[in-house]
Amino acid sequence: MKCLFTILLSILFISQSFAEVIIITPNNKTNNIEVNLKVRKKQIVTFTIINQYGDIVNTIPVQVKKGKNKIDITNSSNLDEGTYTITMVTNRETTNTKFIIWK
Repeated sequence: MKCLFTILLSILFISQSFAEVIIITPNNKTNNIEVNLKVRKKQIVTFTIINQYGDIVNTIPVQVKKGKNKIDITNSSNLDEGTYTITMVTNRETTNTKFIIWK
């Protein structure tokens, strides 16, 4: 059974950072959280999802290519309702944004 949820659409326009644009949206077909980002160079980005209590829910290292990338992060049906932080770390920078799971 698919889990119905909404997610706070997060769009970051980042200057002087590893990514020009980061968009976090739900993928209702797969129940995954989809991260679309446009990066300046090929690199490894580690995505970490942290719940509202500070617990690490999931960590995924991903090799991204220069330009547009689409990454499925986690199955949101496994996440409880609440506010989550997604942290994106490269070898030089860290970027954070929040999203909400509401079932």
